[in-house]
Amino acid sequence: MIKKVSVGELLHSVPGTQIEHLIADLDQTPVGAVNFKIAPGSEANSLIIRIPDGVVLAIPYAEIEIDVACDRCLQNYKHNLIIENAEQLYYTHKLDDVDVEDHEFGYELISNKHQNIDLNTFLADVINLAIPTTLLCDENCTGIDYKTQDDTNRNPFAKLLDQ
Repeated sequence: MIKKVSVGELLHSVPGTQIEHLIADLDQTPVGAVNFKIAPGSEANSLIIRIPDGVVLAIPYAEIEIDVACDRCLQNYKHNLIIENAEQLYYTHKLDDVDVEDHEFGYELISNKHQNIDLNTFLADVINLAIPTTLLCDENCTGIDYKTQDDTNRNPFAKLLDQ
């Protein structure tokens, strides 16, 4: 499981203070991940910035490799994702003038007891949003023949060679 990040010291500093955090254990697929697994070796740099009512977790830029199945031929392959300017606000207390459901940027509360922020949900959401609607192992992937259930990406003369 991807670890939680302690922001206790940051909460006692002045607004504008920031810390860099390397998210290096991305080979663990975050909870909430849909139809993908993060490939080993992927990592992302993040910034945690103190704001008056909490902190902002930001990933300015990351390249993450995921293992997914092609939508046409169902073969597993590695797909590279580029994540830019992903942010999540974490507040220390419930804001009186903000409706949680209508908040534009998401609304998370930092536990006063533990003063940790959990990266699992944030990473799963960011990666799910970065995945294209159609995942193809190759732009020219022809997929599976719906009548014979054969992979049409194979050599069309392969059956002749098998005889």
